[in-house]
Amino acid sequence: MLKKIIMKKNISKHSILLFLSALLFISCQLEDTIIENPPLDDSIIAGSDLANLIQRAAIEDRSYDDFIDFANCLSINLPFTVQIGETTITITTESDYEEVLDVLDNQNNEYEVEIIYPIVITLSDFTQIVINSEKELAPYKEACQEESQGIPCINFIYPLSFSIYNIEFELIDTVTINTNEELYFFIGNIQEETLVSLNFPVELELQTGEVIEVNTNTELQEAIENAMLNCDSMGQVNFSCFDAIDDNLTSCVDTFNTTAYFNLTETIANCETQDIFNVSYHYTENDALANENPISNTIEFGLESPFTNNNIYILVTSIAYPDESRIYPITLIVNNCNDEVCAESTLYENLSQCTWLTGGDTPFTLSFNDNEATATLNEQTQIANFATSTQTIENSGQVFTFFTLEGFDGAFSILNNTYEIGYCSETVITIHDTTPNPLYFSELTKVCDTECDNPGILTEGLIIYIPFGEEAVELITDEILIDEAITYTEDRAGNPNCAAAFTANGAVIPITVTQENALVTTDEFSISIWFQMTNDATGDLETFFQKGESNDQGFLIGVHDGNTPLCLAENPPFSIWDTDWSEEVDVTWFNTDWHHLVITKTQDNIVELWRDGELRNTMEGLDIGAENLNYYLGNNLVGNLDDIRVYNRKINTDEILTLYELEADCFTCL
Repeated sequence: MLKKIIMKKNISKHSILLFLSALLFISCQLEDTIIENPPLDDSIIAGSDLANLIQRAAIEDRSYDDFIDFANCLSINLPFTVQIGETTITITTESDYEEVLDVLDNQNNEYEVEIIYPIVITLSDFTQIVINSEKELAPYKEACQEESQGIPCINFIYPLSFSIYNIEFELIDTVTINTNEELYFFIGNIQEETLVSLNFPVELELQTGEVIEVNTNTELQEAIENAMLNCDSMGQVNFSCFDAIDDNLTSCVDTFNTTAYFNLTETIANCETQDIFNVSYHYTENDALANENPISNTIEFGLESPFTNNNIYILVTSIAYPDESRIYPITLIVNNCNDEVCAESTLYENLSQCTWLTGGDTPFTLSFNDNEATATLNEQTQIANFATSTQTIENSGQVFTFFTLEGFDGAFSILNNTYEIGYCSETVITIHDTTPNPLYFSELTKVCDTECDNPGILTEGLIIYIPFGEEAVELITDEILIDEAITYTEDRAGNPNCAAAFTANGAVIPITVTQENALVTTDEFSISIWFQMTNDATGDLETFFQKGESNDQGFLIGVHDGNTPLCLAENPPFSIWDTDWSEEVDVTWFNTDWHHLVITKTQDNIVELWRDGELRNTMEGLDIGAENLNYYLGNNLVGNLDDIRVYNRKINTDEILTLYELEADCFTCL
């Protein structure tokens, strides 16, 4: 709800500032001054507790549009336009917010609210700013978690009247205040040489709608402080991002499995502000309330059959305000994987799309087309009849799907059978024969030969390449990396799920060292990394890329001391820093832009540090160790990484600029 303002009247804040700054001059000019002696207890002193409380109470509640801007200390000025899927809504009055909420409900929150820029925002101090993009809005949203917020649960009923005195207790003037904005600036600009007295009685409206009357400064201060104690929300923490999460999470099991697996972190994956909260998952609500017995494996949480009591509880606690927390119940829903993917039409369509490789000691390559199955083994090929069908059979209450292969001979005859399908997905199908004790079991894996659209820019000497194209795969060796340390987020071009987001949860991404990608003391190398920092802790050492499990084994590249890029080693000690970082306005320590970092090393151990296409520092003496050691990504990192490249040579200036100017991508091949 917007703050209720009674008898609102527009008076420029500049007029108030001019008035207050002229008070002393005016007091010296008055000849027939009214002499009064107000008690000091009735005065409002600049910077006093009462003055601060009055000013905070004058701050208007700007959380009413949080489901659009996710920022409780600012609001978007009307009119403005939003896009929800294919629906466009222009918000011209407060009632239009209901239309936005109705559209979201009708679409089951499938789409996010996209703001059409430019817009004008109003901050807590009533400053108005033109915003042209989401990037420009971001720092103001982040500031909402830092600044002192208003007191939304008590409202002054206007007009208010203040008497102004000089230090001689001479009445200079009486000022009438009609709005929250006038009151905010009036209190904030009281001068030390001026005494201000609020003329009582004063009426205030509480959050419950009750109107109370106060007659002294003491009563006023007590009324505001009591309202704070009973306030539903002090507005210090914005949980709206979590309020919008889906309260259901689904998984499926096949016919023979008794465990359903869930990635619990998917529930908050789209929450943009999750980095400023501690999030834990619990089996019971009591555990969540006590913050005890958190679920350890949130990436692959196993729920056992018979799939009852399918609730878990998410505890969300503000890092800045640890007393502010919320608990969100989540229902885990278990479906049968075979219900749709194993339907007859879906099964055949899926089988006919690509080839399928069988497992076991005799791996066949199968393709299906026009009721025929083509099998290849050791470059020998046979074709047999093939059909899909669905049948319901009574076997412990299970429903099975069948497909039939017949007409093979020789080494291919093992395929002649009618098979039960135990599990179906888009890429894997498990089959076994229908005998009481199955003699043949196999897992069919889908293999699709697709043309790679990666143009292969700057691949000479490339030994490690991780573009995070919706997956964590090192594309030189095709190593599938363990990605429990990350979630996927937007890259610098706005491509969804094409960059890796780290949250310093203790996990890292290991990369297996090989003879081809090993880096040792005398090797040249170049390491190119795109990074975006989301941590505002100035003293943390956060690692992008590291050789060895500890600093004394190899070297690391990361940020430290105000998110400043660096490369360091401990044996012997070496460090090279981005010396320009702290001197540039747009890369202050709370910066959240994407930046390009390149570290190069020659055979003579001369190191160059490049950022955003410019050479920032050069030093000599880096020893990276003589052992072949695994590499690690993201140790203690709170931020995002993308497009990681490691070369076994020193790339030149033109190549560094090429990588800096290269568009972000989501490649999954090379």
